[in-house]
Amino acid sequence: MEDTLENARKAAERGREEKDRLEKEAYLSSEEARKEATRAKREKQWEADLQRMSKAQRSQAKKKRASDAKIVTRVLTASDHYAALGLGKSRWRPLSASPRSVTTQSVKKAYRNLAKKVHPDKNKDARAEEAFDVIQGAYEVLSDEGKKRDYDRKEERRKKAQNEERKEMAVEGAGKVLGVISLLTRILSRLLGPASTSFFILGALII
Repeated sequence: MEDTLENARKAAERGREEKDRLEKEAYLSSEEARKEATRAKREKQWEADLQRMSKAQRSQAKKKRASDAKIVTRVLTASDHYAALGLGKSRWRPLSASPRSVTTQSVKKAYRNLAKKVHPDKNKDARAEEAFDVIQGAYEVLSDEGKKRDYDRKEERRKKAQNEERKEMAVEGAGKVLGVISLLTRILSRLLGPASTSFFILGALII
């Protein structure tokens, strides 16, 4: 009886997990479709705006848009909320400050400066709305002390797990290399016999 109830409980739990997974996939799919539609709409508007410009104006507009695209790309490829706002270490603007030393005031200042450059009304890149959503989300978390503290803890756990995974992969990789070397050693020993010792010594000297 207890086994039957436990199996039923596990089955119900698996059902809930599967439902959550499908709902998440559906949401992500609809969200990506929305983003794609927004990009297409902005791209169409950009092309229409270009047609109304003179040759000199088009040249300036294209330069401005190239600059806008760089800013948007930096935001969208940021590794975390700090990097999205240009605070802390990131691949595009490294700073010496650690996440815990970033103050609410510095978060507000960084957000205001970046929002002016990324706002869809100012930035002509097709992905500007996506980038603006990213910095909005980063600001909402980092400007709230409680949310920021929880986020820092979560990031610390995530990075620690990543480091542990890298260490395990390195050990596993080293084990595979040693296994291959051991196999080659046995094969050469069988093929070369006594001469294999001299061969290994020569190989070691060359390496």
